[in-house]
Amino acid sequence: MKTRLIVWLIILTVTMGMTVLQGELYGTPKSKKKEKGEQMEMEKKLFLTTGLIIRKIVAVPAPVDDVWKAWTTLEGVKTFFAPDASLELAVGGDYEMYFAPEQPEGLRGGEGCKILSFVPGEMLSFTWSAPPSIPEVRKERTWVVLTFQPVEGNKTQVSLVHLGWQAGEEWQKALKYFDRAWEIVLGRLQYRFQTGPLDWKKPFTPKLEVK
Repeated sequence: MKTRLIVWLIILTVTMGMTVLQGELYGTPKSKKKEKGEQMEMEKKLFLTTGLIIRKIVAVPAPVDDVWKAWTTLEGVKTFFAPDASLELAVGGDYEMYFAPEQPEGLRGGEGCKILSFVPGEMLSFTWSAPPSIPEVRKERTWVVLTFQPVEGNKTQVSLVHLGWQAGEEWQKALKYFDRAWEIVLGRLQYRFQTGPLDWKKPFTPKLEVK
């Protein structure tokens, strides 16, 4: 499973790099100096500036197709992830989770997050943002890679990796925040298939059972 996840991370990085390359090939020619500077800036965004990675694994009592739909459809994410969302399963499509949909635009949650790549039933990656309470980090984007694997008992193993962390006190605060937040999200995913969709008026808060 670890090897499989590494392969997906390599594919994701290459895909993002190819997108940049296509823009350079078909766009307006640039000077070599400017091109080199932009390449260095892109490398800063694509590759980790620290060795920090959040990893979580959870077994969900449902087949892969059902778990995949829970993550990749508007109806699905509203059963466990957020009370509202904007979602389009396409490269570059919205993957915005609104944890506080009643708030003004910009304070609702994951505004501006996009799908980076996906393989139906196997892998989903998307950009991610920090909450409004950590504004310095919220201006930047990290990214998340999910993989889905069928396991014995008609269950699905969901592996989550959250990358792109930078150095600094505010980034450490965000890292700590999401280390707990992803446990809540994955615990609610389990609950959704064990018990039923969340009641967002009284949302279930899971115990720390994910790895």
